[in-house]
Amino acid sequence: MDSELTDLAGIKAVTISTLQVIPSEGAFVDGDKTKLDGIAALISALEAQVTALEAQIPTVAIGDFRVGGVVFWVDPTDNTHGLVCAIEDQSVGIQWYNGSNTTTGATATAIGTGSANTTAIIANQGAVETAYAAGLARAYRGGGYTDWFLPSKDELNEMYQNMATINSTAAANGGSAFSTNYYWSSTEFALNFALLQYFYNGFQNYNNKNVTYYVRAVRAF
Repeated sequence: MDSELTDLAGIKAVTISTLQVIPSEGAFVDGDKTKLDGIAALISALEAQVTALEAQIPTVAIGDFRVGGVVFWVDPTDNTHGLVCAIEDQSVGIQWYNGSNTTTGATATAIGTGSANTTAIIANQGAVETAYAAGLARAYRGGGYTDWFLPSKDELNEMYQNMATINSTAAANGGSAFSTNYYWSSTEFALNFALLQYFYNGFQNYNNKNVTYYVRAVRAF
């Protein structure tokens, strides 16, 4: 997670916790109005601090450059979190499998499932990580992070939908544009097949795991 967001969230949590432990008016005896007024003023000041902190928490937008990559999806329930993709391709041609046509269990398609898919593939296909798509994505170290993964089918489609914006930000930060070729997803289709997407027109399809296609890694923040 972005450390700036973590710090602000922590300060807000402590402030809210402070508000919650201050006793209510009923906890005081009659005639103790001076003390009660002081507590009320403190509560008001702390509430103002919370509001100010909330205003400082940076929102995230598609195309932002942060935490090692370019934002291509923002969580609709919390716009301080989302997914970024690498600023360049990790391969222009690598196979999906590591030489073994087996069922990996990496069948999830939704946004938020690419990391689990990648872990499942690596557990199944072995430790020669840079020899196949999922392993290569996990081995990427962009921004100094070690939690990169091969995107799921739906994550890959989000990258395609925002390709022009991603390309612009990537180029501005020393990266390169997407190819108009096929990119592997981490979503397995069947024993011998996995899903991919054509970045020329957005067409999603499947092909044999031994065919070589492009790879671009992603990570969550």
